[in-house]
Amino acid sequence: MNKKLIRLTEYDVHKIVKESVNKILCERYLLESQQSNLGRFIQELDGIFDVKLHNYHPREKGRCLAYITTDTFDKNNNDFKSLMDKYQVFISSIDEFDAPEGTIQVSFESKYPEDVTENVYKNSRVLYHLTRPSYIKQIEKEGVKPIAASEFRRSWYPERIYLLTDRCTIQDIKTYARQLGTSYIVICDIGKMGHDYDFYKDPQSLENFSVFTDKPIPRECIEIKKINDFLTT
Repeated sequence: MNKKLIRLTEYDVHKIVKESVNKILCERYLLESQQSNLGRFIQELDGIFDVKLHNYHPREKGRCLAYITTDTFDKNNNDFKSLMDKYQVFISSIDEFDAPEGTIQVSFESKYPEDVTENVYKNSRVLYHLTRPSYIKQIEKEGVKPIAASEFRRSWYPERIYLLTDRCTIQDIKTYARQLGTSYIVICDIGKMGHDYDFYKDPQSLENFSVFTDKPIPRECIEIKKINDFLTT
């Protein structure tokens, strides 16, 4: 019996291995997601609304999209509110345009997704908070306080402070500043802040250096600079 030999190049082998590893990682993440608070929430959600489809994003831990029939969805439903409180989940966005006909796309997130506290304290000396000029006077007086959805967001979030760790690059800071339309940077000294903070990975960011906390950072722990001045020092 003749067998046709297939000669694989180094590139072919690398591609096959990469695809296999990615598949394993995605399957593992899917299983972890289903066993998380968010996963249990989604499973019970189908008992309240008619959930046609839901999916977890393999690179955005703590986040899930659900497609719910328009005629059953009611964000003011008391059972629904109780379920969100039970599993510490919130609605981050609602989209009626990208969903299949007759459904509404609802994005759910865990209030406390992947905990990266140990990693932040171990690997970072400072944290960066980018903010608009309109917030500077308040920050100069009171420090950085957690706020809910701010004016540049099109969705809803609990009170948080979004931060970049010092693992980010100068280019990363420039990119984030441009996206937010901001000209100020707040430098937070972790040593002065102490070890009473909990940090979580921002599930909407694909970067490992984007985190958040829900605890205020006192004035004595921060330094405020214009981004241009910061970049030239």
